Amino acid sequence: LAQVFLSCMDDAQRALKRVRKRLRQERKQLREERRKEEVVRFPHFDPDAFRERLKDLRRPLRRASSEEKEEDKPRRGASVDVSDFRRATVARVQSQLRQRVRLPKGLQASHTSDALPTPQRIAVIGGGPVGLWTAIQLKKKHCRIHGTKALYDPLAPIVDIFEKRGEDTYMTRHDITIGLAAMTQKLLNRTIGRRWFISAHPLSEIEQNLLRYWTEFLKQERPANRSVSTMEDLRTVASEYDAVIVASGRRGLPDECREELGCEMRYGAQDVCLVFSFTHGLCDEVVLNPPQGMGFRVLVRAGHGTQAWLWCIGVPKDWETKRQSGTTNCFGEAFRELVADADPAVVAYLTSITTRLKAQEITGRVVEAAVWLADNPVLDLKAGDRVTPVVLVGDALCGKPFYTGSTLNHHFADVAEMVQSCEIRTQLSCDSFL
Repeated sequence: LAQVFLSCMDDAQRALKRVRKRLRQERKQLREERRKEEVVRFPHFDPDAFRERLKDLRRPLRRASSEEKEEDKPRRGASVDVSDFRRATVARVQSQLRQRVRLPKGLQASHTSDALPTPQRIAVIGGGPVGLWTAIQLKKKHCRIHGTKALYDPLAPIVDIFEKRGEDTYMTRHDITIGLAAMTQKLLNRTIGRRWFISAHPLSEIEQNLLRYWTEFLKQERPANRSVSTMEDLRTVASEYDAVIVASGRRGLPDECREELGCEMRYGAQDVCLVFSFTHGLCDEVVLNPPQGMGFRVLVRAGHGTQAWLWCIGVPKDWETKRQSGTTNCFGEAFRELVADADPAVVAYLTSITTRLKAQEITGRVVEAAVWLADNPVLDLKAGDRVTPVVLVGDALCGKPFYTGSTLNHHFADVAEMVQSCEIRTQLSCDSFL
């Protein structure tokens, strides 16, 4: 049965081929008949002669176009005006950029000519966490990150960071632990697109993560080793840049510079504090209750690893103290070196804390803790024939004592809000940052 079925299929295929061949022959015959009818209908029309006539008409046109192309080609060895070529190229590129770049409202009317606006140059003084974060915000606002490739707006500002610390001391503060709030972690991780920040970080690790994003993802250079600590240095930087952002900390600008700029520091109520740094202490924050009548509070604040600090907050201001003590293994001995006519009860209490905390390598110093705030956050600095806006951010603008908690959470949020609300592609002034 299978052989019979296969033979029938072969016969059917052969019959189908014969039918198709016969249909092709019939269509060909029908075309020939129609062509003969057209010749009979138009006896004076010859299709072959018409095609030859078209070729004769097209031949001189092709010859003329080829000759024009040969004339337009520069001859070998002929001189070309490089200046004209450069001007034509620049004009073509400018017209293409003008069509692709959407200018801000302030520049649409003033840049309708051939002259293109140039990117603004901004200097950030201070390569700490706030300085790096400010620079990242300025560049990230005009940039798109695709993997490890950064695509910048043609009018993205040029940002340079200046840091006075050398490579041997930069990003080496491992002993200070910063507690980041949940909103700060979300802000940092969302901006950089990575989950690099958690609740507690050493200060050096925060700087390393921000610097890594600045160099590897935004493709920017490391902070330049340049100190800007005098009024002459500040004027030099202001003459080279369109804006200067100071993020060098509370003592980054001397008092005489602040007085001349008009941004003097104002302090709140000050507390005299004794700060003892030690190792092999607790890893958590503990409040110790001193005996009644001592008149001050005692707080232990943990750092990174085995580093910690003991704060004596609100000691009497009439105590005769010196600025710093030597290194000892007892809080009582360090207290005697700092305070003249030390109270024996206080010495005994601090000595008992030494045994409780198993403290070693103790160093004490006297600090005046207070809340501080600069007079003006944004001001004008005249440098030569130009006026450059100077902006204070971070601890250079405001802050609070370290034992009350970190101020980085507020500084990160303030800088992000300032950068997002200001227009940096236009001509910069004090109003741009207010």
